[in-house]
Amino acid sequence: MRHAILAAALMAANLSVSAQAEPAYYLQSSLGYGDASSAEDTIDAQAGSLSAAFGWRFTPNFALEFGGVAYGDLDETKVFESTANGRVLAERLSSTRALQLGAALSFPLAALNDAELGLRLGVGRWQTDLARVCIVCGLLPFDGTPSGTDPYFGASMLWSLDSSWQIGAEVSRQIIKEDFLDVDLDQLSLKLRYGF
Repeated sequence: MRHAILAAALMAANLSVSAQAEPAYYLQSSLGYGDASSAEDTIDAQAGSLSAAFGWRFTPNFALEFGGVAYGDLDETKVFESTANGRVLAERLSSTRALQLGAALSFPLAALNDAELGLRLGVGRWQTDLARVCIVCGLLPFDGTPSGTDPYFGASMLWSLDSSWQIGAEVSRQIIKEDFLDVDLDQLSLKLRYGF
């Protein structure tokens, strides 16, 4: 009987160690810088970003993530040629932010020790402060806070520092599309993740 109890205790300890080797949850933060471009070519500017997220890992390769990202201010002034005269469109996006919910996939890379390739895909509920002024083109100025829900996606490479900490880099895109806007926010970010 004692041997059975001892064997059960050892098995439970082994299972506990195995479970701790793959944390079920993680917190991550990213600091990035990149490019914002629009389909109408009214915005082609650079901006930084800061993000944080919570992840719930269901399997070693699949997790759900919920987080938020804030982008820096974007300013752009363009001069367009028309048949009659030139027109100037000045556009400014400030306080752009998004709440993101999506799936995260991770794939260990056998060729690189303690490294994994990550893919993220989901939807972001974004909001931005938009100011738009068009001179000589007959449009009234616009100043408001448009919002919407659009997809985001990203790819990352992470390296494990120990059983809890990972560090790496990610390229990502948050799409912003609605009546007044059609903007892609592309970022290259440094990512830090803590698993627990």
